[in-house]
Amino acid sequence: VMDVLRDGALAVRRGISGTDWVGMPSRQYARTCRRRAVRGRVRMRVREFGRRYVVKPVWNLFALSFSCQLVTAPVILMTFGTYARWSLLANIICSPLIGLSMMMAPVCMVLGGASPVGSFCFGVLDFLLDALRFSVEVMGRD
Repeated sequence: VMDVLRDGALAVRRGISGTDWVGMPSRQYARTCRRRAVRGRVRMRVREFGRRYVVKPVWNLFALSFSCQLVTAPVILMTFGTYARWSLLANIICSPLIGLSMMMAPVCMVLGGASPVGSFCFGVLDFLLDALRFSVEVMGRD
């Protein structure tokens, strides 16, 4: 039977001579245990952050693009008689760029180009559109 903490001592199994009470752990040991616990919680939160904000969105984007391609492939093949080699990769790369560009455009229009924040916003939008043009150009080559 285990007893509870009493007077700064931790109860051990009763009935075995010399093991009825064990003193509290040293401060160094307690500090080490707390550090390990904190490190473990930090690792867990970093891992959870990576899964939630990196892995899951990328996987969702890939799954959505793949399922759309799978459903529309027969129609495209029947209509045009060919299918683009880079279409899945293009959707995975271009979809976030288009989405970010569409979100940035109204912000840029509201802020205008006169303020420093507005000109920064236009610079980001220009970068996104250049990246989109470049990716479409590279994948459009045969």
